[in-house]
Amino acid sequence: MKSFNVHSGYAFVTAILPRQSAGVVIDEVLKSGAAHAMAMNARGALMQLHWYQALLPAISPEQEILHFIVPDEAVDRLMEQIVLVGKLQRYGAGSIFATPCEELVCADDYSLWAPGSYRFISQSFDIKFKHDLTALMHTTDRGTAEPIARAAIKAGAQSATISYVRGYGLRDRLGLLRITKKHEKELITVVVDDFELEAVFQAMAQAGRVEQPGRGFIYHLPVSKGLTNLASVFQAQKNSVSIQQ
Repeated sequence: MKSFNVHSGYAFVTAILPRQSAGVVIDEVLKSGAAHAMAMNARGALMQLHWYQALLPAISPEQEILHFIVPDEAVDRLMEQIVLVGKLQRYGAGSIFATPCEELVCADDYSLWAPGSYRFISQSFDIKFKHDLTALMHTTDRGTAEPIARAAIKAGAQSATISYVRGYGLRDRLGLLRITKKHEKELITVVVDDFELEAVFQAMAQAGRVEQPGRGFIYHLPVSKGLTNLASVFQAQKNSVSIQQ
């Protein structure tokens, strides 16, 4: 029987990147001594500004979500390397954030990232990560994520990322024919400033109708540091930013 060990001193680092830059980032991180990288296919959600654009197909740029379980001493350097390689300082280039792990439980044969094995040397002192961020996660039925993502952006979120997941457990039977609900789900990930958390949370919960049975669930995670730079609006013309924006 497989045995498990409890570890401390680790963090969960998540990077949301355009598809074209994710592979380059993974290659560079692994070359620097990272033990592993977990990748998920995802898509963005772009708002279209004009009324007639609602008649056009939704714009959903391809993205990848990268997850790393990292020793605390390597978190800053890993995040710095991902920002530099992925050019996350540019508009729309991606987001990255770290969530602290109170406890990490893994099997004996899992290739855990050992402290001291990461060889990347810090190069830049210009990267300023924010410390007043929170990650919001909303799970809903497949095909219903777009209104929730738009509600999050309208409420103040910079952008939303949608990935496909699978649900397990008791599946509700609806209607007179007792049709079983599909197990395909969508996971919406949003990173917001703490002062916008309540408004975005309420907007997503209302759009997803989570108060109704079988409509999914929403929760938020603490973020120790992060940087968000994903596009949220599609428009051909670029304008100056107002004080309100």
